[in-house]
Amino acid sequence: LYQGVAALFIAQVLGIGLALGQQIELILLVVLISIGTAAVPSAGIVMLVIVLENFGIPAAGIALIVGVDRPLDMLRTTNNITGDAMVASVVADSENQLTREAAPGGDGMAEDVETTVGEPAQRGTRSAERS
Repeated sequence: LYQGVAALFIAQVLGIGLALGQQIELILLVVLISIGTAAVPSAGIVMLVIVLENFGIPAAGIALIVGVDRPLDMLRTTNNITGDAMVASVVADSENQLTREAAPGGDGMAEDVETTVGEPAQRGTRSAERS
């Protein structure tokens, strides 16, 4: 979504019109690029260069976006990492690799549940490691 809106914004500011067919092509390209974008900070601005160059929009137009991109990038990165972690948890749970056990002395409520991935840890190993 970000790359598509940013590309349309830059094109309009620079006076470059995109026909309806080009806008549809832009949407498809942005979806494919979003799938392949790494989950690292500032990856979106790098991928925006690819989108702009594909449609003949000068990459120098990124200067219009860079000033406000950092706070937005932090929000996008947080959202991306949260989504990746959630999907990893769902897949681990579906493969029976996610174990839930009550913490020692707890009553099994949500705040007392330890969640691990892989083989369940033996009780008491954490306290033995601390000594």
